[in-house]
Amino acid sequence: MKQTQRPEPRRVALGQRALALWARLAIGGFYRNVRVAGDPETLRDRPAVIAINHSNALGDIAVMIDVLPQFPRFLAASTWWRHAPVRLLFRLGRVLPVDRRGDRQTGDGNGHTFADCHDALAAGDHIAIFPEGKLNSGSALLPFRTGAARIALSAAANVGIPGVAIVPVAIAYEDRGRLGSDVVVRFGEPIAMDGWVAQAGANPVDTAHEVTQLLRERLAAAYQLGIAGIEATDAGTVDRNHRMAQLAVLAPAAAVGVVVNATAIAPIMLGARLVGDEGWQATAKGVGATVLVPVTWMVGGRLLAKRYGAARAAVLIAAGVGSGWVSIAWLGLLRELDEQPAVG
Repeated sequence: MKQTQRPEPRRVALGQRALALWARLAIGGFYRNVRVAGDPETLRDRPAVIAINHSNALGDIAVMIDVLPQFPRFLAASTWWRHAPVRLLFRLGRVLPVDRRGDRQTGDGNGHTFADCHDALAAGDHIAIFPEGKLNSGSALLPFRTGAARIALSAAANVGIPGVAIVPVAIAYEDRGRLGSDVVVRFGEPIAMDGWVAQAGANPVDTAHEVTQLLRERLAAAYQLGIAGIEATDAGTVDRNHRMAQLAVLAPAAAVGVVVNATAIAPIMLGARLVGDEGWQATAKGVGATVLVPVTWMVGGRLLAKRYGAARAAVLIAAGVGSGWVSIAWLGLLRELDEQPAVG
């Protein structure tokens, strides 16, 4: 068995730090609550292939960056590298390309990617992969590709990296494209590769399919528990008088927030409507807000500074941005009041 030399300790690149900050701000601003079932900290600096269901485009990526103890190396279809903005984003995040032309029986078509994955795992990094292979807007998991199993098995059996595990992670959304909704992230039972090394050496193809089937079962179980957690939250009752009082108190600030942020909010909502696909709703709104809100307030800030001076302009900008967040919270409370049963 070939032994790998452990690379130098990981250094988090500046680009990854920037993306991690963006992910935390985006998730914290878009979703009301992200509940994590399981202890991600047990995975810190351990070689793990994180296998995640995929229903929310960039939203799933941002959620995982937010909850994992270290920035993972994501795998994405090589066709995405054709687009210049995506190439820049992927380079910042050190994303690894995958050739998806069929579900190959060996890793030969992705030799460089597999080698990069092995190096990352040997350094205690996490490889993040969506085993469904594409965005899934349905309620049931799609058939899994064998990539996660082949990466983990080859790292353990061929390269000799000890302690490699595949960790199923399920993300369940109350409403993935709605501001102020809830998310449940549930870590499933890991699949340790050390126990599969001998079988993989004798029959790598069948072993990869067997591990993939086990992964799908464990991820499906975690996903069902995540959905149950969302439904349990939805089933809770709300005191309508208390909620209506909150809405009344916040209404003036929320109204101001809608008006002063209209130049950003209107195109964001229009863009989300044009996207159509529910799996891209959060991405369209999040990316739109990331671009339009800072631009809107930079331009507005310059105009305000010319008229009122820098100090007053800074106060007005802070109030405008703050009222925008209040308007988001107000809309979330209103939807919650509409959707949850009232106390009789």
